[in-house]
Amino acid sequence: MSAAPRVLALIPARAGSKRLADKNIKPLHGKPLLAWTVEFACQQPELSDVLVSTDAESIAAIARQYGAQVPWLRPAPLASDTAGSVAVIQHALEAQAIAGEHYDYLVLLQATTPFRDAGMLREALQRCMAADGAPVWAFAAAQTHPQWCYQSADGGHFRPYIAAAQEVSRSQDLPAAYQASGSFYVIGVSRFLATSSLGGADLQGVVSGDPVYDCDIDDIYDWMRAEAIAALRFGESSTAGQPG
Repeated sequence: MSAAPRVLALIPARAGSKRLADKNIKPLHGKPLLAWTVEFACQQPELSDVLVSTDAESIAAIARQYGAQVPWLRPAPLASDTAGSVAVIQHALEAQAIAGEHYDYLVLLQATTPFRDAGMLREALQRCMAADGAPVWAFAAAQTHPQWCYQSADGGHFRPYIAAAQEVSRSQDLPAAYQASGSFYVIGVSRFLATSSLGGADLQGVVSGDPVYDCDIDDIYDWMRAEAIAALRFGESSTAGQPG
């Protein structure tokens, strides 16, 4: 009987944040924002290890408090505004390999997307495994359809962002459009190491049916929305579990 595949849940959480200071540790409905993602990951039996990649000991302490592993701190060059997810993932996999920890699949979880559906993640993992490690992302309906977007031109004029876009007056007449929700990205480790990418031509998606799971916090207005969602879903309790 073959061993169960090893799945690493990686949660990047650096200290710097320009638009919303210290957002990863800012209390959301009674507990640090990071804690929502850590607790969710620790509750999923399919995930072998839950690892937080951070450059700050203050964030590491909170991650450990809620159940995540933080065996090392991320190097400063990988914690800048320009550092991309690919380099952060590569560093984590290399550091874990040096420590003797190897994985078959990777689940990237953003700390800034606090609410998740466990069923969506299970479906994404199953699809990834069935497709030999092909990437699977969480998607949501696009907030603004691309056929309704415009770009500025010379002389203060605006033109359709998609040159061949037809003017459609009713949203229900438009073809469906989606955007990555940020909830999770799943991929086979071998595939990621070979391509240095979380995507590809064979990208699959799992679409959220509840806008709660599409809440991605980038600024104070996103934060206000997250607080409203948390209060609506969990009432007065600050230790309530997550939906899904």
